Amino acid sequence: MLILTIGPHTFVDRETVYAWREAGIELIGPVPSISQMSRVAIDSVVGAIIDRDLDIDALILLTDQLDGLGIPAVFAASQTEKAQTSGFSLARERKAIAAIMAALLAQQKVTKH
Repeated sequence: MLILTIGPHTFVDRETVYAWREAGIELIGPVPSISQMSRVAIDSVVGAIIDRDLDIDALILLTDQLDGLGIPAVFAASQTEKAQTSGFSLARERKAIAAIMAALLAQQKVTKH
């Protein structure tokens, strides 16, 4: 299962990628925008995790693009910011991974009908 991460290169660290891989989920990216992705990669992802710290114009553009492609998305804080925020965190813990995946898969059921 492939999940796209969108944000600066610091959004996802190597340990987080390994933890998600151990859970059976491959994180690709982070990429700064969808235009950085090949069509094949876009067609392969089942969801996207967007850095919630991107500027508002970028967030709106990204969500519009992802909606147009039928890719569900969530906003999340990076691993290093998780203790300071509520909501989703792109973290290494199984509970955080499960929460994000549940939200993405629930959206996928709605958007893919």
